[in-house]
Parts: sequence; structure tokens; C-alpha cells
Amino acid sequence: MPRETVNKSRFGGSRGLQAPESKGAPIGLQPRRERVQRFPKLRSPQRILGILLAAVFAFTMLGAGDETTRLDHIGHQLVCQCSCGQILSECNHVGCPVSGPMLQELRSQIDLGNPDKAILASFIAKYGPIVLASPVRGGFDNAAWYVPWIIAAGGLLVILLVLRYWYSRHHQLVEANELPAPATDELRARIRQETRDDI
Repeated sequence: MPRETVNKSRFGGSRGLQAPESKGAPIGLQPRRERVQRFPKLRSPQRILGILLAAVFAFTMLGAGDETTRLDHIGHQLVCQCSCGQILSECNHVGCPVSGPMLQELRSQIDLGNPDKAILASFIAKYGPIVLASPVRGGFDNAAWYVPWIIAAGGLLVILLVLRYWYSRHHQLVEANELPAPATDELRARIRQETRDDI
């Protein structure tokens, strides 16, 4: 096969490698072609304006369902009080007599424009702190956040101490139960001598 012709299917068709111009150059070492820029530079004012308008539109659409999103967010912080123990927004108790009125109360407080903390405080005042899905940070409620970690660390420490005790006890027992060294010729001779004297 002459050097000027290259199998097009092997090197990516007509857009692949080209045969070298000079006969002495190997096929893989041709000069690189200039790359075509896929994304032209964004210098025109129309393009910049279009990108800015698209960004503004996207950000305004993110807040389009603000009340629904807020209802869902606060509803996930509350527990339904029908004794099902489920999150208020996800209570699937058939014919639940409590979740409907609680959600309606939540909607009315959101419509009044009350902040999230005030809404949660009103639910705590009405139903007690048990209405919260997770304890609030501050005061005695911090114990609910710290105590599990303290118990876990204490349990890990107890496990490590027990393992250390077992390991040291095992080595003490092994040392106590070690077999005596094998008898040497001198020891055997002494034992024979003592046993003959006893007879």
C-alpha cells in the first residue's frame, strides 16, 4: 500500500488522519490541524443580555411555588397529633381527623405572613413540644442533640476497655500455662540418679 493513500475507515473517514505529504514522515506524526472553536466568545451585548434574562427568569421560577414550598417545609418539621407518629405533611392515616385541621391552620398562618419560628412557636403553645419532629436547639433541648453522641462515645470506650482487659488476661493465662523447657541431657541424668537413689 503506498504511503500517500490511507484507509479511511481505519483512521476515522475523511475527517481522520491524512497521509503525510513527505514520504519520509511516519503516518502518526502529521502537523495538527487548527481546532475550530465550538463556543464563540460571548462578547456581543445581545448574548449577554439574553443570558441575564434567562438567569432572572430561572430565579423567579424557583420561587413561584413559595407558599407551597413553605407549607411543605414547615409541615415536615411538625408531627401529626393523631397518634400515628408520622410527619404532618406525610400523614397517610385514612380519615385522619387531626392532620386536615392542622394543615389548614398551617396554611392560614402562612397566608398571614407569619415567620417560620412564630408558626412553630404557636404549634408548640397549642400542642406542646411533642408536635416538633426534631427538638429545637437551645436550653434543655440541646440534650437531645448531645446525649446520643455522648452515649455512643461512652459505649465505644467501654468496648475498647473490655477488649484491652481480655487481651491482657489472655496473655497472662498463656504465660502461666507455658510448658516447661524440654529436658536436657544433664537434667535427664540428674533425674535418673535421683530415682535410682530412691529405689
